[in-house]
Amino acid sequence: CSSDLKVKRDVAIELSPNVLRLAISSRLEENDPRQIRTRVVHWRETAANVHSEAGIAELSSALKQLVDEEQLAGSSVRFTLSGDYCVTRVATGTTEHVRRELAQIEERSERYLALGSGPKALAAYRYLLDARHQHGVLSVTNRRLVDALMRFSEDSGVQLDLIEPALVAISRLVGHMRLDAENPVLLVGVRPGGVEVGISHAGNLLLDYRPGGRSAQADVADIVLKHLNRLRRYC
Repeated sequence: CSSDLKVKRDVAIELSPNVLRLAISSRLEENDPRQIRTRVVHWRETAANVHSEAGIAELSSALKQLVDEEQLAGSSVRFTLSGDYCVTRVATGTTEHVRRELAQIEERSERYLALGSGPKALAAYRYLLDARHQHGVLSVTNRRLVDALMRFSEDSGVQLDLIEPALVAISRLVGHMRLDAENPVLLVGVRPGGVEVGISHAGNLLLDYRPGGRSAQADVADIVLKHLNRLRRYC
């Protein structure tokens, strides 16, 4: 290959409680098929969580190592947050109902203690279903984590494209593949603290549901079956 060719890369990194999941999509020319490569890196060593000074230091160190080893400096990077680091709520209905629901979630956001102490960062979007109805999504995370990712991006030379919940990104991917074009699709994520259940339709997240209790991977099927009738009614 000529040294003048510049590989076009899209980079995504998912932050989970113990690991970073990296995905790189690359191609030389616009019409070339994409090459996909993934990698998992353990980032948490002794820190109790990501919200402590030790946690931020360990996360930044692992991200810096990942950028150096993968030569990501100058690349545009998208960060996704697992359900352990963000809370996402969905509201659908009349314009006034959606506005009221999202406002109430925003008011309660400081009480999401599982996201760590301190100020919270919020992101919301709404779109029209028809003249009188809307679909709205609001996500909450810890402001300290957002600041740390922004600071890391500046220090390491990567371009921070966005930070979003992993379920929102997966819903968009499912929609891009048209897997949920006709009917809603059930999304199930297994994480150290339990199970994360989502519903996607036409690329949009309709539900982010966290069944209570800590559950091993072997219990995932039982958990989904237990709530299946409720999920069907929701759809």
